[in-house]
Amino acid sequence: MKKFKSLLIVIVLFSLTNIACSQDYKHEFAISYGIATTDDVSSAFGSIFEDIIDDIFGDSTQMDISGSGVILLTYQYHFSKIFSAGPVIGYEALKTDVTKDDQKIGSIKHNTYTLAVEGRCNYLNRPIFGMFFGLGFGVTLINSTATSNVMDVTDPNSDNHFNFHITALGFRVGKQLGATAELGFGYRGIANLGVFYRF
Repeated sequence: MKKFKSLLIVIVLFSLTNIACSQDYKHEFAISYGIATTDDVSSAFGSIFEDIIDDIFGDSTQMDISGSGVILLTYQYHFSKIFSAGPVIGYEALKTDVTKDDQKIGSIKHNTYTLAVEGRCNYLNRPIFGMFFGLGFGVTLINSTATSNVMDVTDPNSDNHFNFHITALGFRVGKQLGATAELGFGYRGIANLGVFYRF
């Protein structure tokens, strides 16, 4: 009887282990941080900020845009082991120093909010390691606030623009809880690191 109980316990534990190992997670939540986004690149979206600066400060020169990096919250639904898709929301703070006649006359803080939908292809999907590429499309809303010590400034108008992201190479480490690293271009940044939880 003692051997039978021991055998039964071993069988139950083995079965539970197999169930856990074969678990297919359908839902995934992630938080990540990226640097060098499309909005950091002044040559790509400089005209948007130049229009805002001209409206507030007149004929001024935009000298420097500095960014905080983007923080993103993502949800992915796994339709299969290969394909997943879902929404993403991101926030990034950008600051523009404004000069006139080679002197700084003020600054503008741009709060950017990105809303997008992404698809991802997991072409290597092992239990604790994966590789993927992806594509996302959405819109970035810009809310700007201006300050100046030498003149009165008017409140800038909010603006928005189409945005996108291409993940050329992504890595996943972990099964239910883990980390990701991505290289690409767009609203996630050229480099992006994150953590995820699946259930």
